[in-house]
This record gives sequence, structure tokens and C-alpha cells, in this order.
Amino acid sequence: MKKKIAKIISFVGNPLVLSVLAAVYANFQRFEVRQALILTGILLLVGVGPVFWYINRRVNAGQYADHDVSARTKRPSLYLFAMGILAVLIAVLYFTHQPRHVISGAVAAWLLAAASFLVNFKTKTSLHTGYAFLIGFLTLSVSFSAGMGLIGFAFLVGWSRVALGRHTLQEVFIGASLGATIGCLFYQTMLV
Repeated sequence: MKKKIAKIISFVGNPLVLSVLAAVYANFQRFEVRQALILTGILLLVGVGPVFWYINRRVNAGQYADHDVSARTKRPSLYLFAMGILAVLIAVLYFTHQPRHVISGAVAAWLLAAASFLVNFKTKTSLHTGYAFLIGFLTLSVSFSAGMGLIGFAFLVGWSRVALGRHTLQEVFIGASLGATIGCLFYQTMLV
């Protein structure tokens, strides 16, 4: 039962899944339906879709053992691809004149990928946990209760990653620290 619960939490806490869920919530809280749909479409087509495609292609080709990209030695290629996609996403958001706080959220996501890439030279970090904390802190600007709920959920994501044997407690702590730090730094820019 414990593993089943951990798998569900880990799936929802996957950075691609959680970022879409949080963005849909934030977009429909802050914008009219048309603008919310445009922003969600940009996120899916320019950000999440290409990263999902890249990971899936690598798994199917046998280059990654799983969709979590659990092997530290395989992660640099994922980080570099994700950083490139996030840079394109930032450019699309900027050149389509999207709100500053939306662009700031994408910059925060890029910084977390870059920090995780650098940490990966020494040890693996939990991207699930890092992005869960980042998303939680950024969501505080939309709704304090939703943001606090997501921060609480981020702790569960960290637990799930250890329970499933995907990460050590140290790797989860590093991911949480990076995500929370970047989230706190960007929280103020999201209030506009």
C-alpha cells in the first residue's frame, strides 16, 4: 500500500505533470479564459510537450532506463535539453508580450534546471522535489492557501522519491533546498 501511494504522489509530483496542473490553476485564477488558454497552450506546446517527447524518445531508444532519468550519468543530456527548451519558452513568452510574472516563473524553472545541472557533477538531485517546492512557492502569489498546500505536497513528493528508492534523503534535501531557495527569490516578482 505504501508503494502504491508513493507512486501516485510521485506521478502527480513529476515536474511535467505538476507544472501543467499548477499553470492551469494559476492561469485560470489570474486571466480571462482566452488568455488562460493561450498561456496554457504555450506551456504545453513549447515547454512540456518537447521535454516529454525527448524523454520518451530516449526511453524507447534504450538511452534512458526510465522516464525519471534516474541514472545520474544520463541526466546531463536531459538538463541541457530542458534548459534549451526553457530558454525558447522564455523567448516565446517575452516576444508574445506575456505578463512579467509568467516570464519570471519560466526563468525560475530555467534556473532550477541550471542549478541541478551543476549539482549533478557531484551528486544527483531530486527534480521532482525541487520543482514541487519551486511551484509551491511560486503559487503563493496566486493563492496563499494553494501555495501552502503545494509546499506541503512537496514534502510528500520528497518522501515518495525516497520510498520508491529513486533518491536518497540527501538528494531529496538538495532538490528541496534548490527549489525552495529559487522559489523564495522569485516569489516577490510573481506578486505583480
